[in-house]
Amino acid sequence: MNVREVSVLTPTFKSLLELPPIETTQVKIVERLISSEQGLGRARNSLAELATTDTFVYLDEDVLPPEELWELVSQLEDGIVIMAAGRNHPVTRVTALNKRTFEMIGGFDPRIRRTGEDLDLWLRATRKDMSVRLVNVTNPKPTPKNTFADQLEASYVRVKNGYYPARFFLRYNPVELVGRAIGIVYYLSRKKLLGDL
Repeated sequence: MNVREVSVLTPTFKSLLELPPIETTQVKIVERLISSEQGLGRARNSLAELATTDTFVYLDEDVLPPEELWELVSQLEDGIVIMAAGRNHPVTRVTALNKRTFEMIGGFDPRIRRTGEDLDLWLRATRKDMSVRLVNVTNPKPTPKNTFADQLEASYVRVKNGYYPARFFLRYNPVELVGRAIGIVYYLSRKKLLGDL
C-alpha cells in the first residue's frame, strides 16, 4: 500500500524548531515549509509553489492536528477541500487539498493581506461545486498574544520582519503609534535584561 506524500505549509514568523512536532502514520510528511512573506494570500500561494508533492496541508503555527485530519488526507481526491471548522464558516487554520484542486480554485487571493482568505477560498470552492469537509482542531498551548507581553513581542517581530509597511502606520492616530513604539522599546529592554541581545 502506497502512503500519500504530503507537504505541510505554514505561514509564520517562527522557525521550524519552534513549531509543534507532527506525528502521524497515515501519511508521509516529506517536507514542512514556512513563509513570512507579507500578506496571508500571497504567503500561502508562495508556499504552494515551493511544495514538491501533489498534496498540500496548510497548518497554522498554533494548531495541533487531529489524527482524523491525516486519515482524511490519506484518502483525498481532486475536487475535495478539507478545512477547519469555524464558528460561522470553515477557516484555513487547517486546509488540505491536492495541487490540481488548488489550481482549479485559483489559489488564494494575493490581495487579501490579513484576514478573510478562508472565507474567500471556501466560497470559490463551493461555487465550483467542490466538496468541503470539516475537521475540529485544537491548540497545543494557549493561543499566542493572550498576554500583554505576548502582544508586545508579536508586534515587535512583525515590525522587525517588515510586516507593517509605512502605510499601515499612517492609518493609526498618534496615541496608538506611541503605544506601539512603547511596546517595541519594552520588548527590546526585556530581551536585553534577559541577555538575549
